[in-house]
Amino acid sequence: MRSILFKRSELCYDIANLAFVAADIREGSVEAHRLHQTFDVCEGRNNDSVNRWLGQAFAEVGLILQRITIPPPTPASDLSDDDESPTEYRLMLRTGTVTEQLAIWLKEAIHNYLTAYVLARWLDLTLPEASAVWHDRTEECRDALTSALLRLQSASQRQKSRSVTRRRVSPI
Repeated sequence: MRSILFKRSELCYDIANLAFVAADIREGSVEAHRLHQTFDVCEGRNNDSVNRWLGQAFAEVGLILQRITIPPPTPASDLSDDDESPTEYRLMLRTGTVTEQLAIWLKEAIHNYLTAYVLARWLDLTLPEASAVWHDRTEECRDALTSALLRLQSASQRQKSRSVTRRRVSPI
């Protein structure tokens, strides 16, 4: 069984850098306080929103890739909106479903999806004129994950079809 691990600190680092770039390129054309808010995406009380958005995005990834992943264990207690935020997100892949190359691609594609998802929502609040680009990027990443899964399923079905055909044709 293989897993892909996403550390919250690394995701926040990339989200903060991208938010900085989004705000920096608008400096001079937007009020300084609005830019300051954009820069502070992963700081202080803003972490609560970032954590919720990361959780939502990661749950969506799990739903998209459910055919090749193992569901996380069910919590022993009721879910609550004051639950501790994880320091990492782990995606467990089913044995034999993913090649090494695809696992590497998935790691990067999921990381890009998670960061774009959070950044789009943050910019909706702090710099709406910049958020459309990141909503589009989120959709592109989601579509890429979905199409990769469809290609994987299609290849698996072709492989099964070939093995059935071989058994019928072979006299042995």
